[in-house]
Amino acid sequence: MGNSTSRSQLLKLATTDMCENCCANCLVGIGVDLLEVDRIKKSIQSSPRFLSKVFSQIEQDYCLRKANPYPHFAARYAAKEAFFKSLGLGKRGLKFTEVSVVNDALGKPQLRVEGSAQQLVVGKKISKLYLSIAHEASLAIAWVIACR
Repeated sequence: MGNSTSRSQLLKLATTDMCENCCANCLVGIGVDLLEVDRIKKSIQSSPRFLSKVFSQIEQDYCLRKANPYPHFAARYAAKEAFFKSLGLGKRGLKFTEVSVVNDALGKPQLRVEGSAQQLVVGKKISKLYLSIAHEASLAIAWVIACR
């Protein structure tokens, strides 16, 4: 055979090229945040206004139904921070309550954005926000991927 490129090498080249094209055309940003649950717990316990300044009513209702609400609050806080990071601007002028973590019918967490956060998403031509959250007793983490 005169062709020195193997089938597996061609497949690797094709998928790498497809991924680079896809990412170049759709990826706006990626954000991640890792948070100690105790940090949120202390903030909630020390400031009665903290909940309403940071979490939507839907988020508060969801978390307060849990036996231990603090990991759930921490995961939602991390999701908001990851969202801000995915936009590449930090929090600048955005309110935490403009970004909410809501669950679909199957329990999958999703981001709901409103107000100036929504205007920013529209302005950046973001059509899809992917969210992944996880938590355990002491840590919470969230990833957000923003795509066109």
